[in-house]
Amino acid sequence: MNRTSYPSMSQPISFDHGASPNVGPNLPSLSEGGNKDIDNVKRMSTESHACSKEIGDSVQVTLEKRFSFWSLLGYQLSVMASWSNYLVIAGTFVYIGGPVAMIYGALLVGFFQFMTAMSLSELASAWPHAGGSQFWITQLMSPTSSGLFSYLTGWMNILAYLTAGASANFAGAQTVTALVTILNGYEWPRYQVFLVYCAMCLLDIPINVFPKYYSAFNIASLVCLMVFLVITIGVWASDFQHQSAQYVFTKFINSSGWKDSGMAFLISLTQTTYAATGLDAVVHLSEETHDPKRTIPLVLTTSVAISTLMSFGFAIFLVFKMGDFSDLVDLSLGQVYLELYTDSIGFGAGLAVATTIMTLLAIFVASQILTGSSRLIWAMARQQGVPFSNYFSHINQDFKVPIRSFVASFVVTILLGLLYLAGDLAWNAIASSVTIAYQLVFTTPIVVLLCRGRARLPARYFDVGRVPFIGYSINVLTVLWGIFISVISIFPITLPVTGDTMNYAVVVFGIWGIIVGIYWSTHGHRKFMSTVVL
Repeated sequence: MNRTSYPSMSQPISFDHGASPNVGPNLPSLSEGGNKDIDNVKRMSTESHACSKEIGDSVQVTLEKRFSFWSLLGYQLSVMASWSNYLVIAGTFVYIGGPVAMIYGALLVGFFQFMTAMSLSELASAWPHAGGSQFWITQLMSPTSSGLFSYLTGWMNILAYLTAGASANFAGAQTVTALVTILNGYEWPRYQVFLVYCAMCLLDIPINVFPKYYSAFNIASLVCLMVFLVITIGVWASDFQHQSAQYVFTKFINSSGWKDSGMAFLISLTQTTYAATGLDAVVHLSEETHDPKRTIPLVLTTSVAISTLMSFGFAIFLVFKMGDFSDLVDLSLGQVYLELYTDSIGFGAGLAVATTIMTLLAIFVASQILTGSSRLIWAMARQQGVPFSNYFSHINQDFKVPIRSFVASFVVTILLGLLYLAGDLAWNAIASSVTIAYQLVFTTPIVVLLCRGRARLPARYFDVGRVPFIGYSINVLTVLWGIFISVISIFPITLPVTGDTMNYAVVVFGIWGIIVGIYWSTHGHRKFMSTVVL
């Protein structure tokens, strides 16, 4: 089978000082002094052929190695969808942050996202696994103490992906319903918006059920992402605003109610971070990737670098196009980007172009996020970490994908949409929890790594510890950023706080904690296998 061309490198980049050597091609390395239990040696190598054995069954089903560097890069960039997400959240910057937050926020968030990508890439290179952070914790901690931490991280990751997938599908539904409302003034009842949301979810099915088209779909989505960017720039260039450089690069707006402008800027960073969620998406396809120890780190770091540059450049272009932000104050968040298209090429054509672009990109993002969530549920099921694990750990023998776990993701996504029927507050609570959930998932294994020591990492292709203290510095920056953005994401965007503007993310995590806690106390603490990969 042909391999994708990579930068020439026959040896690992480097070895961290004090890192343990490989003990064999199919076994993870032991920690210094032999402190790991002998059970660790029995873990399946993440360099193996990604076989998954059904629990209680002797039949082995293999995940097909279907992803190359380019198809995974398309997948990752589509999930992050940086420039298009930036377009969707542009309306927020009209009253909090303005041009300064849009432009410099893109650089600041991009820098810390890259630090996070470096940290995750190192772990993915050491232990490529569909479970991602959840599995890495089992490798870094002793078997007796890793169970609960691994279990909670896995469930937090599932929460992040399910809420992100629901948000992406809802964004597509909002675009379609907004178009109809603008054209003929039709006011959609909530149940009809929910039905459109369900229709968007149905469009996620084909690519997840027929994996032979995965690679082509990923590359096509990348091409569309780039083509739509070119179209957007071309369309807007015909009606470009001539703002002064001083306005574009120094204008700060704070109409949020926060008296301190510094606090307003920090809160605006949560929106920029939300626009770059899904950083670890490619990690969950490790077991379906050619040479994952090399490919996954390269895709992670490359995608974040590209997304940061695209977001920064697009933010500058967007500020010029938006003109005077005060003219957009009366528009709703969703109407801001529609206004940018209609101003340039007319009402009808502008709506058609905007709706087509945003709907297709929403389909790309949502379907690929559900791919990641299905792999997460499957990975947790292999370790008895979810209800009906024996059922969801199954891989379809014809398509070589975990279809049952995808169906579970699909059903939960539909159920999350029901919250919209309960009102905007219930739905906004789900949307506001996405960023926090992702950051906690990224940060937890890095905290464990710092506490246990980087010497526990085995020899690996991607090593950020080549220069003394660099590895620790990158890891510390990742943790500090994750903690900061998680805390700041709890704050409301505007003041004074009302029932409509309250940030209800805490409520979501409270409900999540109750559900996960009940399952752990009744079944998980006895069944969850943190030291065995089936």
